[in-house]
Amino acid sequence: MKSVSRFALVLGAALLMSLPPARADDQAGGALALLARAHQLEDIRADGAVPFVLRAQIKATHGKQRADGTYNLKWLDPNRWHEELFMGDFRRIRDGVEGGYLQVPNPEPQREVIFRVDQTLDITKAMQLDPKAQARDVRRRKIHGVVLACVELRGGSSLEKEVCFDPTSALLVHSKLKCPGWETDCTVDYAGSAELGDRRFPLQIRSRSPDELSIEVTVTSLKTLSGSAASLPAADPARSEFWRACRDEIPAKAVNVPPLVIIVKDRDLWRPVGVALLYARIEPDGTVSHVRLLAPDVLQFQSAARNAATGWEFKPAMCSAEPVRIESLIAVTFAVGGPQ
Repeated sequence: MKSVSRFALVLGAALLMSLPPARADDQAGGALALLARAHQLEDIRADGAVPFVLRAQIKATHGKQRADGTYNLKWLDPNRWHEELFMGDFRRIRDGVEGGYLQVPNPEPQREVIFRVDQTLDITKAMQLDPKAQARDVRRRKIHGVVLACVELRGGSSLEKEVCFDPTSALLVHSKLKCPGWETDCTVDYAGSAELGDRRFPLQIRSRSPDELSIEVTVTSLKTLSGSAASLPAADPARSEFWRACRDEIPAKAVNVPPLVIIVKDRDLWRPVGVALLYARIEPDGTVSHVRLLAPDVLQFQSAARNAATGWEFKPAMCSAEPVRIESLIAVTFAVGGPQ
């Protein structure tokens, strides 16, 4: 493994600054070319890529609270892989199969920190251009003292994400993404570079959100893997759930998610407005199931949240024009009051 040197970044920035301004009609094409080059460099799970074993340490902090975890991935090809994610008391195991993966059911729902870890590790999804989004022109931006080549991905007039690259190597250095479940932005920084054949993967990734939840992923090992599918641990289909998945998945969109109105007798719980964060599965027909209120963690609110969710409507996530179920975080406003 080796890191991208600061000298290379500074040299690349100088070269970028010296370029003459491109015509406006050339800029979008340049943005798409930059995204394509970065994808090719950093998509270590692409069809035909070198089989590998990746191991990483995870640290999540929120204020004075801290949780540590590990991530391990053995990957042979897009349909044959084994993934383990341990975070505190949470344990998730997935095995890649044709068309998706098998996952051992968890008694506890995925919490926000797990969704954030998934987002942090998914480098190629950060660079993915959604079907209705457009890549704006490449712009020079100074971030953490270094000039980078940045591309905005917009859906209409709204900014969906921004990705910034080392202008010399085209490796992803910084991104601004929607935090899972929220409309606020998470900023993600990528440092160092581990080699895997002709591809690269960051050695350290750090994600921050406005609510001060920070995720740090440190790659401890990335090596080529020899062997066959027989060398991978195999999930028991009888004890696992099949989840349809694809790399170009179109996310679910809310159609009708009205605010929660919660009635309780305890005056200490009354509040005019707040934001509730829920875990749910969004089914292929757009309905919601397996609802669990994650925050605020108030037992009296759980049944109200589950009852309200029965009327929610979503446009389901899509894989190759096929609706699929997904696990999701949903943030809704709520008000708590007493009986009339």
